[in-house]
Amino acid sequence: MIKNWLITYDDSKYIRDLFSFATIIPWNLTYGMRNITENSDQTGKELFISNYLPASNMQPTQYKQMTLFSDFQVSE
Repeated sequence: MIKNWLITYDDSKYIRDLFSFATIIPWNLTYGMRNITENSDQTGKELFISNYLPASNMQPTQYKQMTLFSDFQVSE
């Protein structure tokens, strides 16, 4: 019996070629909880790689990493 699996890796051509038989979904993310600036190197490109996720329904633009205070507003 084949089990479902999901792994993540840094995005690279080697990894994409190695797992070309699986569903690969790219994901841009922010590492850590520190303040993010334009000059920060805290962003990364990852790949979700799976043998069970449907590739046809997964578009990278549909997903956005949430931030802790993105919807926080101060009341006066």
